[in-house]
Amino acid sequence: MQRAEKILNFLMTKEALSDEDRELIWNASEINDGDMQVELFKVLSGGAQNMKKVDRVYFLERVGQVKPEDMIGRHIELITEICTTMRGANMSEEVVLKGLEMLWTIVMRSENKCSLLIVNRAALGYSDILSRMSIIQTIEQAEKLAETMSTKKMGYVIVKILSRVLKSSFRPPTGHPEIENASDMVDHLEQRYNLLQLVIEEFQSYMGRVRAEISTGREDLKGDL
Repeated sequence: MQRAEKILNFLMTKEALSDEDRELIWNASEINDGDMQVELFKVLSGGAQNMKKVDRVYFLERVGQVKPEDMIGRHIELITEICTTMRGANMSEEVVLKGLEMLWTIVMRSENKCSLLIVNRAALGYSDILSRMSIIQTIEQAEKLAETMSTKKMGYVIVKILSRVLKSSFRPPTGHPEIENASDMVDHLEQRYNLLQLVIEEFQSYMGRVRAEISTGREDLKGDL
């Protein structure tokens, strides 16, 4: 597999992968063969740093075609690597926004049948991608997160993402004239969305759900209180 990774990296660097090559690689990675599938995804994720835009778009689109219930952690890892390994002239806003949209859909649509593990991994991937965006883009996404909290949907996941984003993306100096650090960003969100109240309401709602589960016999949830 190490040799295969070197060959794949070389072909990507030289922009020598054909449509047939990409399809063959993807189809092989989707073979439900435990160890082989894991190794192929490692090769793909490891080669992400050498992907050109056409490769990144292709593999994002193929992951997007996977049924939610068939999603595995390697799919989330691949989306994240594709969007976080671009540098300099290879940066593509189209690719980044597409990856964010895919992960957002996984996180926010409770009807999509993804497991909780996949939802949590998607949330981490989302925040990792945001941490590599410009400060203006990150502020826009943070506002989107706060606005979504106000709809009372997936609040506990939003809090997790927002917390990671504030820690990783707002270390001074940010280069923004008004938002110089995480405290400034919190103040900004508080003024626009009443953030603190939203967090308190979400915590109260979460505790209510936990108590309801325990009252129905879910003793394993007592540790959450």
